[in-house]
Amino acid sequence: MKTPTSKTTPTAPFALFALLLSTSLLNGCLHIDTPHGFVELDDNSGYDYRATSATGVVLALRSEESRKDQGGDLGFWAEAVQRKVARLGGYALLEMRDVKTRAGVPGKQLRFGHDRNQRPHHYWVTLFIQGDDLHVVEAGGPKEAFSELEKGLDAAIASLR
Repeated sequence: MKTPTSKTTPTAPFALFALLLSTSLLNGCLHIDTPHGFVELDDNSGYDYRATSATGVVLALRSEESRKDQGGDLGFWAEAVQRKVARLGGYALLEMRDVKTRAGVPGKQLRFGHDRNQRPHHYWVTLFIQGDDLHVVEAGGPKEAFSELEKGLDAAIASLR
């Protein structure tokens, strides 16, 4: 069940990443499972999918052109995201890890940290390439709330199809 359209503004990292990949070619048929404790939003603000928890954690999915023919592989996009998010948002890269969807599609996950209003926040960007598409799954929110929902977020990201 979807909720009424939200009037909230996207969090800073989501807006920053939108600047990075401003030439969006939305796929429209992507989906991930909504984690327990989240509700899917009708107002996707340029994303293929968005959901939020009551505690302020947001999960979003979009598809962009990977530009593989020009060298846009996972390594390229992971480095581009790392540099752009760190430069524009002041987020520190805490960890980069290899991940896979349940279907076995390999990806890269960048885990960032940042203090906002003296409160620690987490921001994850997970990248997958399928065909000519770069699938970007973003998750962010206050560290305490994020940590409680981390297993569900991992499962949702792995459910990408």
